[in-house]
This record gives sequence, C-alpha cells and structure tokens, in this order.
Amino acid sequence: MPHLAAVSVVPTLGPAPSPWPLYSVFGLTLGTLGRRPAWLLGGLISANLVWAAVCIILAVRAPAGVILWGYGHLIGEGAFVAALACLEWRYRRLILELGDTRVVRNYFAGGSASVR
Repeated sequence: MPHLAAVSVVPTLGPAPSPWPLYSVFGLTLGTLGRRPAWLLGGLISANLVWAAVCIILAVRAPAGVILWGYGHLIGEGAFVAALACLEWRYRRLILELGDTRVVRNYFAGGSASVR
C-alpha cells in the first residue's frame, strides 16, 4: 500500500512490538493492586509524560503530506495523556491508598485521603 506510506508519521522498521499492549498491561496491573508502590505510580506518570512528548515531537516532525486529522489526533492524544499525568500526580496520595475502600468513601465524603 504505497499510498498509505506517504501519510505515515511513524517510520516502520519492520515487525516491532507496539508499546500500547505493554503500557496497558502495566496500567491494568497497577489498577488491580491492593497496595500500589509509589515507584510504580511514578513510572506510570513518567510514561504518560514521555508519551505526551513523543506525540508532540511526531506532530512537529510529521511530513508535509499528513492530513489535518493526523495532526489533530497527535496533538489531542498528547494533551490528553499530559492531562492524565497531571491528574495522577495531583491525586497520587489518594491513588496510592485506593486499595482500602474506606479511603475512597472518606475522601468523597469531604474527609482526608487517609483513614486512621
């Protein structure tokens, strides 16, 4: 399909693993843990920031033949993932304690994120 190669932003280097399944497995694993180690949450936040930067770099370095929808998708995805990283950072204490459902109920009832 040579007509599709002209609008491809990401260069193809042959069969290479996609980062999305690895990221998904990591995120789902972190979400199902009862107690989340802070370094794992930091890794997720860092991965989101790196992916946001990759999206912006790909949009800036995109070839001239890329349609506006492609630019919009890359910029939108970068902005979404950056916002997600900011929210994860802002609520990191709550995320780290979410294994205890009392924490969630207390937090949304106007209390603090910790239960004593």
